[in-house]
Amino acid sequence: MTECKPEPSLRERRQVETWTQIHTAALDLALSDGLAAATIDAIADRAGISRRTFFNYFPSKEDALLGLRTPQLSDEVRERFRASQEPALVRLTRLVRGTVRETSATDQLGRTADMKRRKELVSQHPELALRMKAHMGAVSDMLMKELERAEEEIADGNEEPIPDGFSHEDAEAAIMLANIILFHAFKKEGESALHRDSDAIIHSIETFRNILESK
Repeated sequence: MTECKPEPSLRERRQVETWTQIHTAALDLALSDGLAAATIDAIADRAGISRRTFFNYFPSKEDALLGLRTPQLSDEVRERFRASQEPALVRLTRLVRGTVRETSATDQLGRTADMKRRKELVSQHPELALRMKAHMGAVSDMLMKELERAEEEIADGNEEPIPDGFSHEDAEAAIMLANIILFHAFKKEGESALHRDSDAIIHSIETFRNILESK
């Protein structure tokens, strides 16, 4: 039985509202006046917040524009990974995708918000795609630390081994490959590749498999 998520507190709702105001203000400015005009001071002024409050939510204007959050592994994504019966590389790629999706711009219901506007902005300024690539890399680094933690818990008998698991060395290589696969899907399909029901990563895996098998 699926557990219902608890209702967010008033403080959590206000944090989401402020986060959304900043992200929306950044997009509005960049699309109407240009990327250079979307300075941190201009974004803060448009969102009706202080510069200090801006940095409580985003470390840079690029993160505000793309709507990026600090990578963290949610219980939902973790359990979906452990319960999956798909091939290991597919599961790992979905794990990376799920974490990227949950630490990117999503609304309270988990649906991607302002996707078309972000896609337009990235198409106008391809350098922003490099920031997304760096974010995916940060997600991979976080997942490697999570893997190390899980290995310690498994060794101590506090956690069940993952079925069809990798060795540490193989898992590190597979997470790197999953990151590349996801970025390839993102470059080809845009932010829609992050959706749970998207087949973009399967197509990208097939592309890489065909290349490797042809050599």
